[in-house]
This record gives sequence, structure tokens and C-alpha cells, in this order.
Amino acid sequence: NVHKNISLLLPTSGTMGTSKIVKLSKENLKFNSDSIINYLKINQKNKTITNLPISYSFMLSVINTHLESGAFIYVTHNSIIQKKFWEDFNLYEIDSFNGVPYSYEILLKLKLEKVFRGQKIRYFTQAGGGLEKEKLRKILKFSKRNKIKFYSMYGQTEASPRISYLNPKYSLKKIGSIGKPIKNTQMWLENENNTKITEPYKKGEIIFKGKNIFVGYAKNIKDLQHSESIKVLKTGDIGFFDKQKFFYITGRKNRICKIFGTRIDLNELELKLKKIKFDVCCVSKDNNIFAAYTKNYNNKKLQKLISNFTRQSTNNIFCERFKSLPRNKSNKIDFSKIIKLMNND
Repeated sequence: NVHKNISLLLPTSGTMGTSKIVKLSKENLKFNSDSIINYLKINQKNKTITNLPISYSFMLSVINTHLESGAFIYVTHNSIIQKKFWEDFNLYEIDSFNGVPYSYEILLKLKLEKVFRGQKIRYFTQAGGGLEKEKLRKILKFSKRNKIKFYSMYGQTEASPRISYLNPKYSLKKIGSIGKPIKNTQMWLENENNTKITEPYKKGEIIFKGKNIFVGYAKNIKDLQHSESIKVLKTGDIGFFDKQKFFYITGRKNRICKIFGTRIDLNELELKLKKIKFDVCCVSKDNNIFAAYTKNYNNKKLQKLISNFTRQSTNNIFCERFKSLPRNKSNKIDFSKIIKLMNND
């Protein structure tokens, strides 16, 4: 007996480990779709294309909003690196593009001017993590030149999935921001003592409240008999807000590890390395730090740098070059897979 409230089961992206099955109600999906339709102004004249897996909550929200608006959806199995994808994109006069950071990295390599030549694009949307500021700035400048609105969005599968968005008029001024919460919802920060943060620029966990919050996780078939009333969503994302109440994400709560009693923020470590031209992905398990990368770096030099930044012995730091970093279905880097691959070595 499946509870009448449960309309959809979706897996989370599971970048930090095994994915969970999220239970969503009709009300969750309707509330979120209406909000997105409202701020993107989707109507019957609009046309979109399925360029991400439809089991991914972001792509499914694109489909739901266009279905509800009576808009046009072109369903394709072709990828954005295939010529046929762009031939169809032009043929059916698609007027929006929805992507994750990896999608936009590919578009930059393909050259935006070439890909969207002569097309009347209304807007770009980007979710599924933050884009590097340098790359984002290039896309924003292209968007401005071509009068295309760019929406940076933030969400989680547990929120059906949209939580916030950045109004395009602030895209350059508030670059890197996830914006403000969607209509008729609340978003705030809490410190480690679960106390609400009221000062700007002070870091804390992002907490969200709205009618789009899921009705529980399902581990087995028995869990489908129950629908929970979850008041708030603890996102697990760490961030801050500025003086104008625009929110920014700085990292994940579960990307902060303790190694022999020392607290290490893996996001911060990656940023420090990036500043000195080492583009790596750091993960941690059992008092060890693993650094994965795709460029031709000096292993010992990188190991020594990480040791200096973290004040940990080089015996607990392992560096390895990959042909490409493993990614999940939503094209996010799969941290758990990196740990498995490096542990096997």
C-alpha cells in the first residue's frame, strides 16, 4: 500500500556516498513547478530540450514546468557534444538551455558564439553546483551581448528541487550567489549550536522551509506506506549571506573532515591549491587525504603542498592522476568513486 501522498520517487545525486530515495508528493511538485513558471515566465510559446537525464530532479523540473504550461519539449537521446543535437536545437527553434556546470564547460569549449549563432534564446538556467567564476563571467558577458537572461539556481532533490535563484539583473554584481529563496518560502543560516545567524558574512548551514520539502526517505518498500511532515530541510550546505541578503555557498558540511583531531575543510583546501595553479579534487577517509587530478602535476610537490596547508604527514596524503574524474548521472564529480578507485590502489 503506497501512501496517497507519494507521487514520485527520485534518487539523490549521491556524490558523497550512496544515494537516497526521496519521496515527493503532488503538492511538493506543484508548488515548485508553479514557482519556477512564475519567475521564468514559461508559457505555451516556449520550447525546451532534454539535454540531461530525466531521472535527474533538475531536468524533471524543466519537463514538469513545460508540461504544466502547455509548452513544447523536444525529447532527445543525443548529447550536447553531438552535431545532431544542435541541428535539432536549431530546427525546432528551442528558446532555452538548462544545464549543470559541466554542460556549460562543454559549451565554452564548443564556443558559445558558434553553438547559439542566429538563435533567439530567452534564457539560460544553471543548477547542480557552482561554476568557476572565470567561466561564469564569460557566459554572463555572452548572455548580456545577446540579450539572454542567465539564471543561477540552487536546489536539492529533497526540495522538489528548487530552493533559490539569482535574478539575472544581479548576475554580474552578485556573481557566484545562489540568490534569494523562491516565492512563499524561507531560507536562513544556523551555526553548529542550531542557533539562527543574523550577521552578514558569517558562515553557517543553509536551512530551508517551504511546501516543496519532501515527505521522507525510502530505504525499502515498507517506507512507501508512510508520508512524513518535515518542517524544515537541513541542506548540509555551508554558506553566508551579504548585507542585501543574497546567499552564497562555500562548501558542504560533509566535506569538512577531522584528521587526527584537526578540522579540515576540503573545499577550502581545493581553493588554496587552485590559487597556485593546482586544479585538484580532494576527498578524505580514515585519516587520509586523497587528491585526484587530470593534469600532469608533480606528485611529490603536490603532496608536500597539501601537507603544508593541512599540517598533516605526507604518509597520510595520496595523489593520483586520472584520465578523467568520475562523474554521476547529473555530471557532478563522484567523490565516493574517487575514494574507491584510490583505495584499490
